[in-house]
Amino acid sequence: MATPVRTSKLETLTVIAGFILVALNIMAAGQHYAWFLELTVHFRPQYALAAATLVIVFACFSAWRWVFVMLVVLGLNSWFVAQHYIESEPPWALETQPSDQMILFNINRDRRDFQRLADRLINSQATLIILQEYGPNAEAALPEKLFATYPFQMRLPAENHFGMAVFSRAPLTPLTADPLVDDRVKSLRFTATLPHSGTVTITAVHPPSPMSRGDARMRNNELIEAASWVASQVSPQILLGDFNATPYSHVYQTILTQTGLRPLRPTQPFDLASWPDFMGTDLMRLAIDHVLISDDLAFHKLEKTFGHGSDHAMISLSLQGR
Repeated sequence: MATPVRTSKLETLTVIAGFILVALNIMAAGQHYAWFLELTVHFRPQYALAAATLVIVFACFSAWRWVFVMLVVLGLNSWFVAQHYIESEPPWALETQPSDQMILFNINRDRRDFQRLADRLINSQATLIILQEYGPNAEAALPEKLFATYPFQMRLPAENHFGMAVFSRAPLTPLTADPLVDDRVKSLRFTATLPHSGTVTITAVHPPSPMSRGDARMRNNELIEAASWVASQVSPQILLGDFNATPYSHVYQTILTQTGLRPLRPTQPFDLASWPDFMGTDLMRLAIDHVLISDDLAFHKLEKTFGHGSDHAMISLSLQGR
């Protein structure tokens, strides 16, 4: 008699999981109307995986109505994931062709080990390195260590999480030091004369995490203002940074529409899932670190690695002018 009881409990738990998944997707549909509803939209790939799993479980119970509901949820979220893939820029340049390597890395403001980080950056042989959450500890340790390899530097350290710096082998020209929206949030806007990509205008942003109404509004305003500024430029463009938004957020879609830039296409669905490191698997991570490029640039290689002392992955890419 014990087996039917266990089966009944499992069915009940599965139905509860189904209700939760449906509720989360309904909430995600309202992301334009409230900041906390937008928090539910970032997990589209995870919703698709959960729905696919529940389709199988409900089928085992012959719960066909629930199978249909889960298929709808699976199809909806798969469409959003596929749409991001379609919008993205596929690798174009051949790996054998010369290219410029760039690194984007949120280093974690509270880190202490900068010697290992400096060694890793120098050994990467990247042409251009953009570091975010660049605070006083980083400012005291990194510039001198990197100067021989990266003599062109722009540094905006900050006590909060929004400091930023760029280290480059190629000449840099600052464009403006004006804040986009709030002077507490740093941004870097400059041109870099890269050996294989030519003169490129680069905009690096790191808005707040949208964990309150005010921070969500500031994040949206920072990203939209950055997109507006990028749209006013005419040279090859790169917009990159820790956006604190996934590709399924309405503000991310606004950026693509305003700028005409395209994200880099991953080779696998979770290749760009860059946060948080401690989850241990890309299936549970979110893609919040982004690189968007204009049509006159092409990339051929994109790598993401963890284990560099931060909760974010280090993003490395190679690109060139078309």
